Amino acid sequence: MKRVLIACMGKYENQLVKDTLYYFNEKNVELNLIFIVESLSPMLKNPILREEIRKELLEEGKLILNEVADKFNKEGKNINMILREGDPAEEIIKYAEDRNIDIIVVGSNKKTIDKHLLGSVTEDIVHSTPCTVLLLKTELEEEK
Repeated sequence: MKRVLIACMGKYENQLVKDTLYYFNEKNVELNLIFIVESLSPMLKNPILREEIRKELLEEGKLILNEVADKFNKEGKNINMILREGDPAEEIIKYAEDRNIDIIVVGSNKKTIDKHLLGSVTEDIVHSTPCTVLLLKTELEEEK
């Protein structure tokens, strides 16, 4: 079974779903959707405010995961949802290693894709992951 990890950033979900289904529509595929809530800045000292922001970000992450998973479900695909906290690139790479992921799908909305313009999370994933990375050139809905 091929294991696919889809990195969801809360942007360009429609295209991410459409392209993932185009490339991985066979039956013998395990689809995993991951959303990372980035660690809060240590400069945010107030622990009550810090925890409130953290909770709000986790809730937003759950909503995004559910919305994207629903789009896969409507196409007849089951998908595992993963919500983690930390450095996005590190968490995605760690999950890929721990679960023996075969390919990571990640989007980039940069107009020109090269080493200097690739988003930092995407660049870290491309250069540090033990598996293949499918980079989807995407556009935000309002850019079209």
